[in-house]
Amino acid sequence: MSQLLYVKYNTLRKPEFQVETRIIAKSEEAGKSSGKDASKSSDKDEAEKIVLKLPSTEAAKAHIVTIRENFEKLKGYYKGIRVIPSSSYRDGLAFVFLKGHPVTEGIDFAKDDIDDIVQKVQKLLDKVLDVKDEFKQTFEMTDEFREYFPGCDPSADLAFSRVNLDSILSNFIITNMGWVCLDYEWVLDFPVPVDFLKYRILVYLYNDVAAELSPRIEIKDFLAKFGLSAGASHSILDIYEKMDNIFQDKVHGEGRRYSYLSRYEKKVQTVGAKLGEMQREADYDKKLIQEKDTHIVNIEAKHELIEKDLRDEIGELNKITFYQEKAISEKDEYIAGLEAHSQALEAKVAHIRKCLTNPFYGVYAACKFGPGAIKRTIVRKQEEREEARRIAEKQARDNAREKELAAQTGKDYQAWIEKVESTYSFTASFEYKPLISVVMPVYNMPDEYLVPAIESVRAQNYSNWELILVDDASDMPSVAKTLKKYSRKGDNIK
Repeated sequence: MSQLLYVKYNTLRKPEFQVETRIIAKSEEAGKSSGKDASKSSDKDEAEKIVLKLPSTEAAKAHIVTIRENFEKLKGYYKGIRVIPSSSYRDGLAFVFLKGHPVTEGIDFAKDDIDDIVQKVQKLLDKVLDVKDEFKQTFEMTDEFREYFPGCDPSADLAFSRVNLDSILSNFIITNMGWVCLDYEWVLDFPVPVDFLKYRILVYLYNDVAAELSPRIEIKDFLAKFGLSAGASHSILDIYEKMDNIFQDKVHGEGRRYSYLSRYEKKVQTVGAKLGEMQREADYDKKLIQEKDTHIVNIEAKHELIEKDLRDEIGELNKITFYQEKAISEKDEYIAGLEAHSQALEAKVAHIRKCLTNPFYGVYAACKFGPGAIKRTIVRKQEEREEARRIAEKQARDNAREKELAAQTGKDYQAWIEKVESTYSFTASFEYKPLISVVMPVYNMPDEYLVPAIESVRAQNYSNWELILVDDASDMPSVAKTLKKYSRKGDNIK
């Protein structure tokens, strides 16, 4: 078995994009099978962990296929960045767990000088946006762009003919192999302005470190330091924000987008507008809670079905095991009979050889085992065969009766045992009928347990029994009352 270390559900996305991310650790057995000695280290390193992306819904299976295709598109995309490969795993994808550090490590957004932060982030931008020349071109409006970003007409010079919208800094790490791209769910195969990618990278970065950076510089001023500034009337930033909102709507649905730029604007609101905004936020939170509750109910229902199926399978396996053990027992008895018969034949052969090799013993045997003895032997053998036939017929009838009862009762074991035992007559079957004594302590035992226990003994088919009830001065009045009632029902309850 593998150990689950981490799981993340994207339940806020549309059903066709809901993908869950898991990190699992291989079991010790898996490590051994791959030729590794798991005992050499107690820590889980990257070779022992796997990252899985699995579809949370049936509709999301197509998105998993798209992610796999995106890897093929990005294999030769970046100049100095590796793209982490994947392999098929059930309905999803498996990725090697890599150890590394964030690309923003070394930047103190709370204490570093703003210009120093801008200089360091610019180096990160240059790295992420350094793609091969074959993907660079002048931006031109295409039908694919208009269909994907309706109503957006950015004026830009440089564009990439293929873009990875997941090119935000948190999706890259630095390992001992260098930079690695960890995520590529959203790849577009038509020209997109490079400044839009830069905008997304910077806005998502600002959102990630807002607690440290927002008190020091506003988002628009931060973007301006990277050459992304608002124009006179129709700001390019407004267009880029609209493009990002369209993308968020495609992924999450209408009204569930993540708008980061407007989140940090300084606005003057009336009380009514503020209350309306708070009400919308409360309604949205309520909707999220309802969706999560529904998701939990669905998971619980699924687990209940799985548990029921497992119980049914265990019941079937127990029934199969019962009949297999019975068949094995019958075969063991048959083998023991064959061995006894073989020993008897060997004894007869030895007796005949002795008669042939020793004439005096032959005469003695003829006198002792004459025609009368032979006749008695034949009669005894016939009786033994007749007895064996009766036993076999009885066994066949019992087997047929048990199979018939099993078919009638199905998987209900209690009903099956009641039907089977109701046909048995134990007392008539035993030549030796010893007295069986059942001793039961009853100190302060409530009637809900005491009465069924007594009745279970009274309901036995075997008649020669006694039930000895031992009370150690119970202070529950019901115990004495119940014992007195049952003591009048027969001499075998004491």
